[in-house]
Amino acid sequence: PMIGDTSDKNLDIGSVLNDYATYYGRADFSYMGTKGAQGTVPASRSVLYPNSFAIMRTGWGADDSYMFIENEDTDYTGSHNHPDDLSLMMYAYGKRLIVDPGVYNYLDNAASNWLRKTTKAHNTVEANSLNQSNIGREHVMWISNGGFDFYSGRHKDYAPISHTRNVFFAKPGFWIVSDLMTGSSIT
Repeated sequence: PMIGDTSDKNLDIGSVLNDYATYYGRADFSYMGTKGAQGTVPASRSVLYPNSFAIMRTGWGADDSYMFIENEDTDYTGSHNHPDDLSLMMYAYGKRLIVDPGVYNYLDNAASNWLRKTTKAHNTVEANSLNQSNIGREHVMWISNGGFDFYSGRHKDYAPISHTRNVFFAKPGFWIVSDLMTGSSIT
């Protein structure tokens, strides 16, 4: 899955992007949908979407690297939310290195419920074997330039404990991910 929240393993994301390219008149969507065969290279590499996610990338080629950081706005009132605050996924060296396993399906069974409803199914911090409560995430800082990207986000899903995740990307070489848990113990 592209972001992890699909049960359709046969989803052709290129076709979806090409449809969006046509509908919205976006040559950069066409570039992504055709893996560079058509369209124009997107203008930005690294970007923060404050209400959804942050992406840090070296470029748009098959050998380029990227990291995806879950950064959903605390005021989001969508149809559902997984306990994955500040989770991340990473692609480098032509391979998916850190993945979100997806949802399997939306049926009420053990595997599907574990993937959708547990924090340990995602690449983020779990406190005292508890699932996140999705009560309060905030974007703290975003810096992106030619030499590095820096993301900082925080959530209070384990109140009174606060989790801050900082991600530093030294372009084009490596990422440093740092997690800080502050506050008193969970009862």
